[in-house]
Amino acid sequence: MGAVCYLCELNYGVIPGQTAGDAAGACKLCGVLACRGHGVRNASKPAYICGCCLPNLLASAALRQAGGAAPLPPRDTPAPQDGASGYGAWAVGLNEVADVLGDPEATRWAWMREDVNYLARPFDANGVPEGMRAFAKPQAGEARRLLATAITLAVALRLPEDELLPILRVALEMNRA
Repeated sequence: MGAVCYLCELNYGVIPGQTAGDAAGACKLCGVLACRGHGVRNASKPAYICGCCLPNLLASAALRQAGGAAPLPPRDTPAPQDGASGYGAWAVGLNEVADVLGDPEATRWAWMREDVNYLARPFDANGVPEGMRAFAKPQAGEARRLLATAITLAVALRLPEDELLPILRVALEMNRA
């Protein structure tokens, strides 16, 4: 018997195409054990990242790249601010999805390409929350792709709202409407 995966224990969704099971590594960001169905090895840094931290790391990199201000969460629930959570430090140097996932065109990630392409489309800044307007800029294409990948992974893993950074909460709320 191997070590137990934290996300398996909480019955979170599995990254499509991957298999849940015994823990394959400890998350470099939060320390939980995660299996191959609930984590990935970071392509740019030699670290394993769990499925709870992965969408938050991508969202933090997207926000940094877009140059936006962190929006408030949709409800009055407290959440860690980006810099306090450690995601901000790891997001430095993450400029594209490939820096985190390796080759996003690989067969492993085929399940998410259509959703990411749809969610990364440019949008009009009118009616968008203040903290999200930076993503409406024409030059924010890769930032939108990072955020779209974060949204797609958060939905696939069925992450609860309290596991998400404020920017990701707002982005998910915008896409539900």
